[in-house]
Parts: sequence; C-alpha cells; structure tokens
Amino acid sequence: MNKKYASIDCGIKGGIAIWEGTELKVVAPMPINKDKSLNMVIIRNTLQNVDTVIIEEQFSPHSKNQKGMRTNLVNYGMIKGVALSLGREVIDLRASEWVSALGLSNRGRSPMLPRITKKDHVILCNSLHGTSISTRDDGLADAVLIGYYQFKKWRLI
Repeated sequence: MNKKYASIDCGIKGGIAIWEGTELKVVAPMPINKDKSLNMVIIRNTLQNVDTVIIEEQFSPHSKNQKGMRTNLVNYGMIKGVALSLGREVIDLRASEWVSALGLSNRGRSPMLPRITKKDHVILCNSLHGTSISTRDDGLADAVLIGYYQFKKWRLI
C-alpha cells in the first residue's frame, strides 16, 4: 500500500495537496474560518488520513510584510503541532530550498531575464501535473510543488 502525504503551503491563501505515493490525488485551498483564521478541525481531519506531512517552514526575518509573516508563522506552528499530535512524520522544508531547486528563484538571476513571478509557479505546476490551477491561486500550486520537490529530493520521481 502506498504511503499518503500532505504537502502544505500554510499561508491564508495557501493550500493542501494530498498524495498517494507520488500521485497527486487532490489539492484544496487552505480551510479558513470567517474570521480568516485556519479551520483546524478540517486540517486535523485531513491530516488524520496521511502518514507524512511536508510543510513549508515559515521563516523570513527580512520579509517586507511583517503582519503576513506573523500570520504564516502562527499557521505553520498550529499545523505542525496538529500533525505531531497525531503522530505524523513532519518534514520541514524551507521555501528558498524548493523554489531555487525548481528554478523559480530570482536570486542570482540575470537582470536581462524577465522576473519570475507566482504566475510561473502555477504554470510549472500545471505543466508537471496536468492540473488547471488558476494563476490567482498560486498557493495551491505551491502546495503541489512543495510535495513534488520533496519527492524529487527523495528520488521517488
């Protein structure tokens, strides 16, 4: 039986991708309550059905959006806490690692080339997985790409 994974972009506009082995089964928006907090009941119920949680580590002391960064840090902590309380294996993955490895970073990129945007994340995700994620839903694409990168790192794909 294939191991089940959840790969997560824990931002308010993020998403959760569910995998069976390396096959993408579903990707869904981050469940949010009316007050814009995470719906931890839905997240807990989702994580009960997986073996391993791959979560984008939230750390950026140089972020220009400090309020958004604080929200992501809280979300990251809550999701990681739920996963650990369920006894799930948790893999922390730095954004800079997977973004660079998939060629989606502007760092060190020639200024002569066009800047990479979140739209490029969606385009890559859709081309790799046959998904039809809208360019405004880049958090869904990132959730998928987080899992995809980790599987490449483990040499499963």
